[in-house]
Amino acid sequence: RDEGEGLRSELELAQQEADVQRRRADAQSGREAAAVARLERRCEQLEVESRAARQRAAEAEGQRAQAEAERDTLRREREDAAERAAQLEASGQAIAEEQRRLGDELAAARAALAT
Repeated sequence: RDEGEGLRSELELAQQEADVQRRRADAQSGREAAAVARLERRCEQLEVESRAARQRAAEAEGQRAQAEAERDTLRREREDAAERAAQLEASGQAIAEEQRRLGDELAAARAALAT
């Protein structure tokens, strides 16, 4: 009978130890699950931040390309304006030469008429 009581006590102690181990395992499992959940939330946050960064980079690239196109347009317009100014300058010089020539002819005609 004492032997049965001893075995029962050992069984109860073993069950209590198993319960303690189970609670510890459950607690550890809960901590691990919480850590996994935190890591998953952080990964999701990083994915959102990464998408936003890629979108900002794409927008910046678009703005850069637009600025470059505008710069090229302005350069071409400046070159066209310089070419037109050179043409106008040459035309102005030709007109001035023609006016001098006509003035000389007019003076010669007046001199011829005066004599």
